[in-house]
Amino acid sequence: MQVKGFEDVTSDGIKALIYSEPGNGKTTLAATLDLKRTLIISFESGLLSILDESGFEDLQYVEPSNLSDLKDIYDNLKNDKDLAAKYDTIFIDSLSEISDMMLEALKQDPTVYTGMKDNMKLYMINQEKVVGIAKSFRDLKGYNVIMTALAATKTTNMVEKLLPSMAGQKLADKLPPLYDFVWYLDVTSDGERRLITQPTSSITAKSRSRKLESAEEPNLGNILLKIKG
Repeated sequence: MQVKGFEDVTSDGIKALIYSEPGNGKTTLAATLDLKRTLIISFESGLLSILDESGFEDLQYVEPSNLSDLKDIYDNLKNDKDLAAKYDTIFIDSLSEISDMMLEALKQDPTVYTGMKDNMKLYMINQEKVVGIAKSFRDLKGYNVIMTALAATKTTNMVEKLLPSMAGQKLADKLPPLYDFVWYLDVTSDGERRLITQPTSSITAKSRSRKLESAEEPNLGNILLKIKG
């Protein structure tokens, strides 16, 4: 029996999910990484707004137009040793968009969806497939994998709590447990941005490392070094 520790987890790469509302700067967090060693997989138009910003001169990205493209990208990352040598981090923007794209694709499949009566089946299959995609990228060995998502509010017993936004509430509940790190990008009333790394009564978050403060400066390069250090 081989007993492993946290150092074994980080040696396979740090896997994190970051979520926030539109316009809070989830995509621009990529600029705090070493872009020469980072591949961005962009499903959203957010890259268009940052291409001319300083800090993105070394930007390297791919824009899958469909889920088949995403599968090809995954296969290349998993099997191509040259890509593994070139990139340390995969930044995927965003899982919410992948969820919506999958749902729309399933709606066009007559074996899955023929009308409102199939809604439960539709969302169950969507949940299964999106969780499968999330797990596949999470389990890529040797890479840090950072996925973004939009934020949504869930109300339970009249208590509101932020969590990642997905097509279907059950799917949104299933994603955070998949990751070692789930962080919320918060913007304070005075415009200060910070990553909430620990859960609160109103925010879904977690960090399987005691090296992080409950609120960290939103510099992913520094945070990754802090976790591994």
